[in-house]
Amino acid sequence: MIRIVGRKRETFPITGQATIGAVVKELKLQESSYITLKNGLPVTSDEPVSVNDEIIFMEVFSGG
Repeated sequence: MIRIVGRKRETFPITGQATIGAVVKELKLQESSYITLKNGLPVTSDEPVSVNDEIIFMEVFSGG
């Protein structure tokens, strides 16, 4: 399952094997705006993804 957490909240199924980078492109996300977790651990864009993984894109916020 893929979840986007931030100003918007969305959930998507994982439909096959890919990489985090491919998922980012498919969802049209700006990679630098999110921290990506795979099964609770931070990962990079070259990390493989399979249907049994939980992927969370957490939007980065800043301000004062």
